[in-house]
Amino acid sequence: MEGQTEELSPLFFALVPQRFGAASFTERRYRLGVNKGATLLELAMVTVIIGVVAAVATPPLMRTLDRLAVRGSADRYAVLLETARELAIARGRDVRLAVDTAGPTARLIVEIARGRLDTAHTHALGSARLVVSQPVVTFGSLGVALGASNGTLVFSRGAVAETLTVSRTGRLKRGLLTP
Repeated sequence: MEGQTEELSPLFFALVPQRFGAASFTERRYRLGVNKGATLLELAMVTVIIGVVAAVATPPLMRTLDRLAVRGSADRYAVLLETARELAIARGRDVRLAVDTAGPTARLIVEIARGRLDTAHTHALGSARLVVSQPVVTFGSLGVALGASNGTLVFSRGAVAETLTVSRTGRLKRGLLTP
């Protein structure tokens, strides 16, 4: 047995201090492959970084979502207004577009015969808040709005608002989207 050398396992070398300086506990853990988690400091740093990124990204994201909601609601109303106008021309009858701010919803109401009305469609106008100066726009058989004055609709959500103005002739003018 004198000529035989016994081989030592890598575990022995990992746990026994080095000849020219002791291996630290962390070095031994990494060498053994024991480190399978993260330290508390690493977790805290990741949490802080995620918090900073969320704090920086949230306000622009909310403004973008508000802008999309307002634009979508205004676009729906514009499409319904044009549909009501075209329906009045196609049928040769009066067609009304009535807005209910509680929903907010818009109803297309078609005149079937003199004095008889029928609701053709009811559409949701989205999640934006709505303020209306004149809730009903009526188009005659020539596609011209009937009534005495312009109507104004203001769609808003958060800090974003868009104003739509319906003229006496039934044309739609879009205001600036703010901010």
